[in-house]
Amino acid sequence: KCSAEDSDINVSLPFSLKGQFSTIEYLIINHSCSFNELSAILTYTRQLRHLNFAHTNDNNSTIANILPIRLSNLTYISLNVHYLKFDEFTTFIKNLDCKLKVLHFITRSEDMTYLDANRWEELILKYLPELEKFYFQYYDMIDNAYDSSTYLENFNQFVSSFWIEKKWIFETEIDSFEVIYRIHSYKERWYNINSSIESSNSTQLTFTYPPCNEYLELSITDIHGILKVAQFYHLEIGKEKIDFVILMDIIYILSELDSLKIHSLSLSPTKHSSIKNIVRRFISNKNQITKVYLEQMNEIEEVYFLIKFCPQMNYLQINCINITNIELFIREILHKINNDCNQYLYSLCLRIPTADDRIIEKLKDMINSNKLLVCYTIKRVFDVIYLQWKNDYHKDFI
Repeated sequence: KCSAEDSDINVSLPFSLKGQFSTIEYLIINHSCSFNELSAILTYTRQLRHLNFAHTNDNNSTIANILPIRLSNLTYISLNVHYLKFDEFTTFIKNLDCKLKVLHFITRSEDMTYLDANRWEELILKYLPELEKFYFQYYDMIDNAYDSSTYLENFNQFVSSFWIEKKWIFETEIDSFEVIYRIHSYKERWYNINSSIESSNSTQLTFTYPPCNEYLELSITDIHGILKVAQFYHLEIGKEKIDFVILMDIIYILSELDSLKIHSLSLSPTKHSSIKNIVRRFISNKNQITKVYLEQMNEIEEVYFLIKFCPQMNYLQINCINITNIELFIREILHKINNDCNQYLYSLCLRIPTADDRIIEKLKDMINSNKLLVCYTIKRVFDVIYLQWKNDYHKDFI
């Protein structure tokens, strides 16, 4: 392992002559070291299996003279390199004669070529044919999201047969000051419950913090730019409450959404939301969201809003419910569903910290006595209550 606190320290070695080899198999370099210097080091480590290289300075990231290096045992590379152009990264990979199985790459750059799925596909098929695990993370300044994405000519490239067969998916996260693009292996998430989501429909957009009214226009512009990279089917907004009007504006743009996850919802009217605008948003609402996850509920009206705003919802999950009477809560929800003639909703998942078998029996009695559901199942797994029922759109009932 080579590490140093002083970023000005550099490594200067000549390229190895024949016979000057080391038996090193695991190499970690996390101090200032250029790619040219790294290449010189690699000529000494022909037995290398695992390479971890970090270079986050804004200098010496370019690649000038790299000679082909045969590393027949190298199967794992982890790179954290900033300000490196995609073409330079490609040069580095092309000159590594190895059978790489794992590539972990993080970069902060202004080269949108990194978001060109066709370039990645060409590189992997030609030079990394045995690659099994791929994780890529690309940081871009939030102000660049719209302008930079105009570089991309083809829309939604990360859903071709190549990516589907590899089960590698594309996701985007909008943080306070930057946009983070990721490619990683497909993994099941909350919205996969009771459904089969294809990897081609797994692209997700995440807001680390919900946009506020003052910066809503900027956020909307960012979304338009990001949509040039990929079509999103899942939206997650975390950590804080989001104003319901802002939520409607975002969902209006993301017309192909299938799932929505929010930390909490604010139904309080603001100076930016008039009744006229709210009605207009509802009338123009054509979202296709079928699964909703509310992490924290403070009042039942939030659930009413989500049921009304997502008329095709069939699954509702609430993680934290601040109520004392769970029977009354479920009764009111089922009344609302029946009275509004909701045709699709058939499954509730509620996390109740006080849930026990006695509560389940009480809920059964309440549902039966009020004739709220005819054919249904209710069960408890630890502190989570699952309630499902049969309707015209969900006949495969268990």
